[in-house]
Amino acid sequence: MDKLRNIAIELSLMPLNVQKSFIKELFSNISDSRKKMLFETAAYLTCPSSRWVEIGKWMEKHFIKDMKRTPYQVAMMCLNYTKMDTKMKPLFIKLARQAKDRVRKRIFNNDNKKEKKKN
Repeated sequence: MDKLRNIAIELSLMPLNVQKSFIKELFSNISDSRKKMLFETAAYLTCPSSRWVEIGKWMEKHFIKDMKRTPYQVAMMCLNYTKMDTKMKPLFIKLARQAKDRVRKRIFNNDNKKEKKKN
């Protein structure tokens, strides 16, 4: 782990064009699925966790208003609202799917509790 940390520190001290070259070389040598995973990890690490919670709540609020909206629609609305780069679209669609699923489960659980109280 120390070796990895030293490499990261050395890379952070290099000029920006060298850092970009390193990232370009790294991404040219890994599979597409791995690229997507690394991109999502980088996105989560660069934005504070409170920002992701805020985005999740925003998406849930919009699904509560209208469950007929698709995750894609809400993800695009959220991208415009947060003024994030459109390269984040796949991640936002994933977050929107999770938010819609949470809302759906919450509604389903509330309906079940109401039925049990009636009986």
